[in-house]
Amino acid sequence: MEDNTKKDTHFEQYEQLLALAKQPLVQNNEPTKCYLCSKMTPAEAGIILANCLHTYCKLCMTNSLLQATTEQCPYPYGRYECDGMLLDQEIKSLLSPEEQNNLLKRVFDALELSDTIEAPTPMVAQDLDLLVTLSDASIVPNLQPFDCPICFGSFDAYEGVILRECFHSFCRQCLQSSIKFAEDVEIKCPFQENGNACENLIEHREIKSLLNEENYNTYLARCLQKAESSADNAFHCKKPDCTGWCLIEDAVTEFKCPVCQATNCLQCKVIHSGMNCEEYQDRLNGNYEIRRSERAMDNLVAAGEAMNCPKCKILIAKIAGCDYLVCSMCKTGICWVTRGPRWGPLGAGDKSGGCQCGLNGRKCHPSCNNCH
Repeated sequence: MEDNTKKDTHFEQYEQLLALAKQPLVQNNEPTKCYLCSKMTPAEAGIILANCLHTYCKLCMTNSLLQATTEQCPYPYGRYECDGMLLDQEIKSLLSPEEQNNLLKRVFDALELSDTIEAPTPMVAQDLDLLVTLSDASIVPNLQPFDCPICFGSFDAYEGVILRECFHSFCRQCLQSSIKFAEDVEIKCPFQENGNACENLIEHREIKSLLNEENYNTYLARCLQKAESSADNAFHCKKPDCTGWCLIEDAVTEFKCPVCQATNCLQCKVIHSGMNCEEYQDRLNGNYEIRRSERAMDNLVAAGEAMNCPKCKILIAKIAGCDYLVCSMCKTGICWVTRGPRWGPLGAGDKSGGCQCGLNGRKCHPSCNNCH
């Protein structure tokens, strides 16, 4: 129980340090003692240095920086015995740009005048390289031996991985399996203790570095499937086994799949190549052949190759011959060129309601052949 309490305390300290690093200047939340003037500083009137957590009143810290020849913490009482260094954002919050330049000049002058300055030892250079590597690396290796909390195996330094968000350490194989077999695309740290699970997420760059190309592509496909299923306006290509999909926009009626190049109709939600939406719906409803015949007849009428009887509306076509026809259904005489009745209501010879062909020596139509 005591070990668990220590781990929780360390984790809380890590979280506090991460929070402090994100603020330009951390103020004290309660009265604290200034380590320069030894006076009590009221709440929010002092500062806490993020690197070492030493507290000062703002006036003392500012005056110290105005005279300092180092960016080191002045603890205690201006003796600079603390190894903590002030952050850039802390100095910028306390000094004006001109005062910052003067501080940097004093720091450089002090370095040049010092006879004790030596070139960095190999260990210091190694530490600097390690810091740069950890900042840029996709995954952070463990620096100390540890026991993996999943497989309980013991691992030496650099044989495991430390997650950036929560600092939990795992062997690579266990972490790879946790990512590979996770159901969600946002993968949480697999650490569990006393029934409590870690809520921090594994970063994408860590996932990419831990998985091989095949497993990483599988993970990306899972991400796409999750994104598609969670989008209300998603449309998946209707070609079998195709992985293409899109988000439907109001004015768009077609989706050309970038994967299989098939053109999907967003109105009918299918691929109906060679047919428009009306033709597809007719075929879907079993009326395709009927509507196809109707469209063919409409096309003949529009082209002048057929007409509807002016009385019974039956379709009549003429291939050749005289311009006078008789409807086979209602026996009405028809003038082909005028598309109307040949005779009036009194029958043959009545030109009052017919085509009036030959009346006053005139043709009934410019295309009349004088054959009726």
